[in-house]
Amino acid sequence: FESLFKTMNNSQFKSGGVGEGPQNGSFPLDRMHECDEKIKAYFACLSRHNNYASECRQETRDYLSCRKAKGLMSEKDFQDAKVPHPDAPKADFHAWKERQKSNSYKKTG
Repeated sequence: FESLFKTMNNSQFKSGGVGEGPQNGSFPLDRMHECDEKIKAYFACLSRHNNYASECRQETRDYLSCRKAKGLMSEKDFQDAKVPHPDAPKADFHAWKERQKSNSYKKTG
């Protein structure tokens, strides 16, 4: 699941919102695979939305809620993750990406 955290970190960077890690070290691994379906849904969502995490807030919340329910994450860690509500306004990733492209052309030209 190491790739999960890399993907989550990259996706959070794109969304502009990065929460805090757990207070007492890393999250326990889901050794019993109790939340596999939730994480698969999250990755499928990322795949559908070009790794833009803002489009997958519900899946993120579902996955973290599963971890919390199974004792793999505390309520405090869940709150510290600062996952916005699915209905909260989203940054316009596509506009940002276009601005990045046009800025790179200005630098090289």
